[in-house]
Amino acid sequence: MRIFFVILVAFMVSLSGCATVTANRITTADTQGKLYVGMDFNDVVTIVGRQPNSFSDVYKETVNGDGVFKVWIVNGRCDAVGSLPSYRFYEFNFENDKLTEWKYSQ
Repeated sequence: MRIFFVILVAFMVSLSGCATVTANRITTADTQGKLYVGMDFNDVVTIVGRQPNSFSDVYKETVNGDGVFKVWIVNGRCDAVGSLPSYRFYEFNFENDKLTEWKYSQ
């Protein structure tokens, strides 16, 4: 029983560490200033610091006669408010791998 608890704690720490480090990358003013309408999907991935991830993000791709449309909502952690971290959600909309709109909400 004790070994199960140790393994569980180690697993949870490893998951939370990975998500926090990469999510903080897009919350700085310098990085947000690099986002612009018309940029490539791969350039946005570089700024975010990770590929769309089903564990912490929402990602949907739709193909129809007009092209390929993608919506990627990134769960990003911001500076702490009091003793608790706050979270900001970034939404990126793409048409044919070009950014058409991006916004964030808390």
